[in-house]
Amino acid sequence: MENEPQPKTGLDQLQEAIANASSAIEAEFDRTTNDWLSCFGSMVFVVDMYLSMEKVQELLAPDKYQEALSRLKQLKERLRELREQYPEKTTIPPDEIKQELLDALDVLK
Repeated sequence: MENEPQPKTGLDQLQEAIANASSAIEAEFDRTTNDWLSCFGSMVFVVDMYLSMEKVQELLAPDKYQEALSRLKQLKERLRELREQYPEKTTIPPDEIKQELLDALDVLK
């Protein structure tokens, strides 16, 4: 049974979710009435959920885990600020801001 693929860990799934965030956000934006920042917020929730999993915490060094939590907290604060500027589906943040947020979503870097 050497060739059987190993099941993905929560950390693997977290990294995959971060890597696929852009397409997931755009797909949610296209199929719902949510504004872009709300769709992005869905991905922030996913990252937060994975980080809260005990098995993910165990796979990260304690300092790396604390750093990831700190980055996530800063990202949530930035998201709150931007919601005031771009509150509706028709008020889409510019590409530079989208990219800033997507870069910040990678809390493990």
